[in-house]
Amino acid sequence: MFVVVAACGSGAPDGPSDAARSVDASADAAAPSIDLGVTWTPIGYPAPTEQDRIAFYAGHAAYGNIIAVHRPWRQDRASAGSADPFATPIASEAATYGFELMYGYGFSVDIAGPDLTSESDPTNNTWTNAETRNEFCAVGVAWVTAHHPRYIFLGNEMDGYYRDHPADWPNWVSELATCRDLIHAASPHTLVFTTYQLEFTKGKAVKTGRDTTADWTPVTDVANAVDGVGFTSYPYFQYESPADMPETYYSEIADHTSKPVLFTELGWVANAAVPWTGSDADQSAFVDRFFALTAGLDLRYAVYLTANDWPSNIVDSTSPFFEIGFRDSTGAARPADAVWRAQIAARQ
Repeated sequence: MFVVVAACGSGAPDGPSDAARSVDASADAAAPSIDLGVTWTPIGYPAPTEQDRIAFYAGHAAYGNIIAVHRPWRQDRASAGSADPFATPIASEAATYGFELMYGYGFSVDIAGPDLTSESDPTNNTWTNAETRNEFCAVGVAWVTAHHPRYIFLGNEMDGYYRDHPADWPNWVSELATCRDLIHAASPHTLVFTTYQLEFTKGKAVKTGRDTTADWTPVTDVANAVDGVGFTSYPYFQYESPADMPETYYSEIADHTSKPVLFTELGWVANAAVPWTGSDADQSAFVDRFFALTAGLDLRYAVYLTANDWPSNIVDSTSPFFEIGFRDSTGAARPADAVWRAQIAARQ
């Protein structure tokens, strides 16, 4: 899923209860430091009140140090290559409220076609479009020049583009490598990565009704074009409960890349809407299961999908992302909220 905007934090939280905290003291002492957060989903998303926006930032530390903003690469052809008007103000707010902003951007990977045409080449909707190639890189270069972030991703859930546009795939890989080099020239310490939808890559998404053949080729293809490999992960696309996830569910990633691993979206729904299965208990169990099953990875970064549920005009009860937040759309916490905060406390 392409998240329009994402971030870490929700309203000022209460401390986790002993019952909700499922990380024992010895695990806490040994837990490694990972950059963690949740997506930019204040109450009232996508247009919260100033009060809700400030409350979202004020509570961020309990959910992790990162606030991430995921965006399309342009609003239209005329704005291509220019700074994103949504993300820029949040960068200023990061300094004010003490969080670290992680920005990433992608393009449409739908089978209907990407958004790669340009003013000079309006019929060329591929990565051979020279103007588009230049402008796509320019977005990232401008961002890192201004902010020198530790992370930036280019391209979201790119396994979809690999499957649906195989002829243009090598052109995308070359574009990714070019942008990575230009970004490094402007900000040498920024880790540049791209992302994949893990369940589709693993062939573990039977409930979506789509092809579930495992294919790690798009991951291995970018080995020389990125500094890290990112994933979105929703195991309920395949499994009935987190307990069904095999022990190698996440460690398998290391069989296909030696790069640092980052998770830009994670989640399990808290409802039992068919075909997706979930509950408050499943959501809480998934949080702990995720950290247990990624213990052997070179894991640098992980972000849960939403702090507060998206409103019903964005996702309804048929959506695979309905009621996925740690809190509902009014800010009322589910049990997983405390479990996530316990994991954060163990690592910071």
